[in-house]
Amino acid sequence: PLLVAWSMGVCCSRGSLRRQLERQLLEAENVERGQWLREKALLAELDARTRCPHLLVQLRSFGVVEISGKNHGGIFERLEEWLRTTWGLVAHTTDIRQDVHMPCNPFSPPSLRLQVRPVLEHGRLCDRSFAAGRAGSDGCLEDARRVFKSRGSEGENNIGKLTMSLVSFMTNTCGWGLKLIDGCNLGKQGEIREMQVKFTAPHPLNLLSPHLMIELRQVGYIEIYGPDTHGVYAQLHQWMGRNWGASPMTADPLFCDRKYSCGAFKKRGSEGENNLGLCSMQLVDYLVKECHWNMIACNAGNFGRLGDKREQQIVLRYDGLAQWFEDEKKHEEVDGAQESSHLLVELRDVGYIEISGIQNSPDVATSLHSYLTNHWSCTEYKNSILETFNAKYCDRKYRTHPQFYFRDGLRNNLGRRTIELASFLSLRGWELAACNGGSLVLPKQRKVTGHGIVREHQIKFVRRRRNSLASRPLLMVEFRSTPFLDQGRVNLASYIEVIGPNTGGVHGKLASYFEKHMQCRWLPDRSPTCDMWFCCEAFRMKEASVVDQEGRFLGENNFGKYAMRLCDFMVDFVGEWDLVVCNSNCIEVSLSK
Repeated sequence: PLLVAWSMGVCCSRGSLRRQLERQLLEAENVERGQWLREKALLAELDARTRCPHLLVQLRSFGVVEISGKNHGGIFERLEEWLRTTWGLVAHTTDIRQDVHMPCNPFSPPSLRLQVRPVLEHGRLCDRSFAAGRAGSDGCLEDARRVFKSRGSEGENNIGKLTMSLVSFMTNTCGWGLKLIDGCNLGKQGEIREMQVKFTAPHPLNLLSPHLMIELRQVGYIEIYGPDTHGVYAQLHQWMGRNWGASPMTADPLFCDRKYSCGAFKKRGSEGENNLGLCSMQLVDYLVKECHWNMIACNAGNFGRLGDKREQQIVLRYDGLAQWFEDEKKHEEVDGAQESSHLLVELRDVGYIEISGIQNSPDVATSLHSYLTNHWSCTEYKNSILETFNAKYCDRKYRTHPQFYFRDGLRNNLGRRTIELASFLSLRGWELAACNGGSLVLPKQRKVTGHGIVREHQIKFVRRRRNSLASRPLLMVEFRSTPFLDQGRVNLASYIEVIGPNTGGVHGKLASYFEKHMQCRWLPDRSPTCDMWFCCEAFRMKEASVVDQEGRFLGENNFGKYAMRLCDFMVDFVGEWDLVVCNSNCIEVSLSK
């Protein structure tokens, strides 16, 4: 009888604790549903007034494709049909969220654990998502590897091939304009790939413009994705063989369209120095000046445990076909293609600034040197004896003073430095074309920072003979979310930072927008990283699997949904602003108890 009574007491205790946990989940779900209903109404109001929408399609090697933005002209339905027939994707119907777990052992108490459950309507963080098959008990999609392929230890994958297939459909079939492409690597080895593709509202000329992607991989390969437009394959073959000693390899059509081995990509030292930026500008200048292509995007990635296996993706559009239809635009684009040059400035908070692409622009070399040494108090780097006789890694290199780069956890002033430099160069006819951030881990930096993470920022400029956009003011808005432990539970600290001058009272308009649409609160404290910043309660991130072997919060998030609506707001509601760059980045953070 004593044993029976004790067992009943345990069962009663388990049942009471289970009901308590269920009430806790229900309260959190009600709060989440209320936030979702408010968000849905506010975003629907924006979408109803948006005339020139922006669309984000995100490819994630977990096996998911996510769409964020306004469903303009039924593009969601067209994409759904294309993804189903081309890649075999289906609507994403599962979610990974906490639920009550009842152990088989009757003496063990119930607890909250991540489990695979049907997705709730208010639990979706993007506007539409599609998956490669069903989710298993661990949350991983069964057919992810069928669609998103990878092999070997050197980072070979097919996400570039998939991206260009999507771009061809969206531009040449649906008429949307390709605005930007940006990729980043997640996971402990950087093997989890993400590619963000941004499109602008449809235009008839987009139906005629083919695109090309070229990926430079520091491990010794060049991969080409896209059609052989106007003999570009032969042109690239000759140029890469003559300038880089590249040799053709057999290309697997499931991974790329052309592949080369190349020994021209170098790295040296213990501070992440490499020559991929220099090589990228050499290639872009050739394709733009000699072959009449136009650079759309140029972004860098980091593969490997330390992020030291560099990758550079260059996306170009052939504009020659469109010139037949607009004589005035034809004259501007042909002249611009023949005369334009490209410049890459890399900010590395380990203490350097590296410049590539100034060999054909001595005037900007002089101006930049004066700006960096006088305004930023940098000193020109002097090569050592060994470096003098080795291959060149950039055109110019500078050392920064100790207080030039600011770091406080993940907060940094790279965005502020980017706007300062872009504003200076814009007055000299150089237009900001692309920029993206990255990071790597340097073991020697662990003594300095505690984690060894080094932040880098690549900024690309194109010279415009006709200063159409080059001299216009710039504004940067950064969304940032950092996980932290609070009484044993992981929460998110999220902020929005605004960098740039208050042109036309844009700061006040943004403040009103953030407070109304993004649950933000203005922070009065002066920040060394930005001109205005807010605490934000709108950002959410999910887990990618039940077992977090590769890290936490690698699943779905709503950054893209808010980023596209912000672009729509700036272009359609504020007016006179245009999207120049939109990129994502992910930094590994260790959570301490």
